[in-house]
Amino acid sequence: MRIVVMRHGIAIDRDHPDCPPDADRPLTDEGRQRTLRAVRGLKRLNVRPDRVISSPWLRAIETAEICADVLGLDPEDLGRRDELLPGTDPRMLVDHLRGLDTECSVVVGHAPHVDRLIGSLLGVDDRTMSSLKKSGAASIVLPTASSDAWLEWLATPKMLRRLGRT
Repeated sequence: MRIVVMRHGIAIDRDHPDCPPDADRPLTDEGRQRTLRAVRGLKRLNVRPDRVISSPWLRAIETAEICADVLGLDPEDLGRRDELLPGTDPRMLVDHLRGLDTECSVVVGHAPHVDRLIGSLLGVDDRTMSSLKKSGAASIVLPTASSDAWLEWLATPKMLRRLGRT
């Protein structure tokens, strides 16, 4: 099984005078465009998910909807998991992901939680293995026969956008 962990796109700044509560912060127009180009890069990397799962916060949902659209999934089939909220223990989500019957899942969340999730998937719970930028992603392979996982690739948003252009 492959798990592609992605950080949400650029959202409205917390200091903006019209900023809603954190859970309701939407992607900006620039955030939508950059995320769209980054997800096109995921497609060029042959990311073909069976499902997309996101945090229930708006900016992650909007990022997941872009993923579903570009990667050919029905937006109605998007999953939301509270285990992707900031401050939750990523090991809870790892247990859920290991129980899925899928070839590939894309998981969209927030920093630093997604970085801790990558560490948990790789079996190093107390270490931060990455520092994903907004719309950055990492692919982790979880073999079904063992608990040993490995990092397949890690891509910055700029790398993904460049891949998505060609």
